[in-house]
Amino acid sequence: MSEDRSGRLKEGQLICDSCARVVAVVSQFKYDFHVEGVEPLVPLAGEPRVVDPSVERRIPADSEELVCSERWTVSPPHFRCTAGGTGDTCTFTGEFTDALVRFLHQPRGGFVDVFVDDQLTASVDLFTPEGSFVEPLVAATDLPVGRHTIIIAARGTGRDASTGREVIVEELVLYGPPGLEGFGPAQPLNFGNPYSEFIEGYVGLAGPEDLVLEMGGGDRRRCLSNHVNFEYLKFELADVYGDIHTLPFEDDAFAVVHSQAVFEHLANPQAAADELIRVTEPGGLIITEVAFLQPLHAVPFHFFNMTLWGVQELFSSCELLASNWFGPLSETVMWLLAVANLTDRIPAAQLERIRSDFESFDELMSHDDLKGVAGGVHIAVRKPG
Repeated sequence: MSEDRSGRLKEGQLICDSCARVVAVVSQFKYDFHVEGVEPLVPLAGEPRVVDPSVERRIPADSEELVCSERWTVSPPHFRCTAGGTGDTCTFTGEFTDALVRFLHQPRGGFVDVFVDDQLTASVDLFTPEGSFVEPLVAATDLPVGRHTIIIAARGTGRDASTGREVIVEELVLYGPPGLEGFGPAQPLNFGNPYSEFIEGYVGLAGPEDLVLEMGGGDRRRCLSNHVNFEYLKFELADVYGDIHTLPFEDDAFAVVHSQAVFEHLANPQAAADELIRVTEPGGLIITEVAFLQPLHAVPFHFFNMTLWGVQELFSSCELLASNWFGPLSETVMWLLAVANLTDRIPAAQLERIRSDFESFDELMSHDDLKGVAGGVHIAVRKPG
């Protein structure tokens, strides 16, 4: 195990006292409950690590601090991209002890290697069959304080299923001891969905001592000590990784529990709802937003779109405080066209007419008219007690 100077666990394991089984591993201060068959490790003695997770330096991939070979291009908002030719490299040199590289995974992704101080430290396959997502790769950890060099090198190969060999970098994230040049306190970030006004109204009711649990918050952080972002996927900015169907928290632990765009992606929504109720304190709040008429997304983890009554049924043991629907018809129609791969085939003028027509239909519809064709629904409930 290793800690930072504040005593926070950086690398290690959580072991069940009664069963002597590893229930979670800790890496780069993140708690990961996706464990099975992991053997307990012998604790390591030594000095605490000097890295401080509360300070960091984030370097966009389009920064001039990255020296890249000529075939790399820049793509908004600040991605650095290459088709993946052998010899395509990006190099960064600076002070740090730990480093992440945020790579885009997508259907044209290839293999990429990362070298630190001329040593291969990580390799990753950037192919995913559907959609795209950014995931961090640990490039360096526990290096001596000083200047180090990271080289990102396209391998020029990929899976047979990939339609390309592309390497797309979004950002470098550096860590080290306080006082390094260019480092500063970690700031709130949101690389995912905008925060929901409906949910935020209830989250704002929590006091500074109340624990707040965000389920499936994605790649975003609030930088508040009483907020926990629990994620299934290994997004950089989440706090804890695990399965919503079996939460690693005590009963009645949180004053507010909320989820946004999560329940349509769950294999057993009722089991998940029961877990949210279990970890909410008596009298605590649960707020949930779910897809209704949204098209297929986050493949292959899209299982159950829901009506308003369906979501209420999941939390029928609780007191219903509010329920509503959202998402204009024009937004849903344009999303449907995009998922059907029509937006690149329909002539631009025709596509704009469709958009304009449905936006004018939005103006003709009352909120009650939208109820049967809304993109999503949300409810707020109170746990009895």
